Amino acid sequence: RRGRPRREDRLPGQPSTRDAILEAAADLFATRGFEYATLNDIASAAGLSGGSVYNHFRGKPELFLEVVRATLSALSVKPYLTEHGGAGPELLREVVTDAFCTWGRDDVAEMFDEFHADAVGDYTRLIRGWQAEGLAEKGLDSEMVAQLYLAELLGLCHVELVRPAVDLATFQPLVDAHLDALLTL
Repeated sequence: RRGRPRREDRLPGQPSTRDAILEAAADLFATRGFEYATLNDIASAAGLSGGSVYNHFRGKPELFLEVVRATLSALSVKPYLTEHGGAGPELLREVVTDAFCTWGRDDVAEMFDEFHADAVGDYTRLIRGWQAEGLAEKGLDSEMVAQLYLAELLGLCHVELVRPAVDLATFQPLVDAHLDALLTL
């Protein structure tokens, strides 16, 4: 019989059907990318029939978001705080370091690393073009500026976390000024 064993027939320690789908999806999204990882391939890798993914997820976009959510939750210290009621700096540092080291070995982390390397390369070429046109100082290390700019850009993706909320019309001049400063270091 094709498919996963029923919950009562599953061996102890064997992942649930949902977890098996998430694991297979993470692997396929990391190796093939979102566009080329099909739900049928994900189901097959999880040991399921094609349509059974829909018993747990509405579609590929929802599945992808859940993979990202699960990956990012590995960085949370909430379970540690719940278990221990708090942590001193050394214990917290150990937990966070462990989370990052574990996350860093994950296939999804490799996907982010590939994105980062590709983006830094693109920004480096862009900045070198600006240098050639006199829009950025010629003596700048274009790759270092690209890395700093990308780090800032990714950080700005979380501007919605700033409280009180930031008015983007007020915030934009700060971003522009910082970019100008990066290009004239």
